[in-house]
Amino acid sequence: MERDRYVDFLRAWAIVLVVVGHWVITGLERHPDGTIGAPELLTTVPWTQWLTLGFQIMPLFFLAGGHAAAGSWARTLTLGGSAAGWVGRRAVRLLLPVGVYCGLVLTGLGVAALAGVDRGTLALVGWAMAMQFWFLPVYLLVSALTPVLYAAHRRWGCGCRWGWEWSRWGCR
Repeated sequence: MERDRYVDFLRAWAIVLVVVGHWVITGLERHPDGTIGAPELLTTVPWTQWLTLGFQIMPLFFLAGGHAAAGSWARTLTLGGSAAGWVGRRAVRLLLPVGVYCGLVLTGLGVAALAGVDRGTLALVGWAMAMQFWFLPVYLLVSALTPVLYAAHRRWGCGCRWGWEWSRWGCR
C-alpha cells in the first residue's frame, strides 16, 4: 500500500487550520496593574462563535490520521514488523516534536521568569501551551489500537457482522 499524498495534504491542512484557529481566538489584554489576561474571545465577542463552524477540523485530522496509520500498519505487516515496534515508532514520531516545542516554550518561560515577568503571565503562557495538546492522549490511544482495529476492519469491514447495511456508503 503506497502513501496517499492527498491524505497527507488533508493532515497538513488540518494542522494548519488548528494553528490558525487558535491564533484567531487568542486575545491578550494588559490590565491596569500591568498583568496580562487572555479573555476567551468567543465569549467576549459573541459573533466570533460562528467562526468555529469553519474550524471543526479535528474529525478530519483523526480520519486522515487513521487512514494514514492503516497504510503505515499495512506496510509494516508486509515487511514482517511487530505491533509493539510500530506503535513505539508512531508514538516517538508524534511526541518528539511535541517535546521539542514544550522544551523551547519552557526554556522561554524560565528566561522570562528570571527577567522578572509576572507569575500570572507565566502561568497563562504555560496553560496556553498545555491547552494545545488536549487531543494527544486520545490520538495516542487510537494510534496504539490501530493494529487491532485494522485487523477487525479486514475481518468484518464497516460493521456488516452486526447486520448493518452500509453498502450505500461503499462499505462491504
